Amino acid sequence: MKIENANYKEQVLIENAEEACMSLPAYVNYSAENDPGFYRWLFGNEASEYDDFVCPDKAEFEAFCSDLFY
Repeated sequence: MKIENANYKEQVLIENAEEACMSLPAYVNYSAENDPGFYRWLFGNEASEYDDFVCPDKAEFEAFCSDLFY
């Protein structure tokens, strides 16, 4: 499963982390653990196809984070 509009979503995460006065990795981890719609937003499916707090593609998420953090 591919993360669509990854550049846009990276920018949103960067801006939100700055507004929250958090490091980017801390913000992404916090959002993944506390925002029930995080993975639906990230993977581009706002429908309730995914369970809250369940990543539909862990390998893709880890690759996205690796690119985002480094």
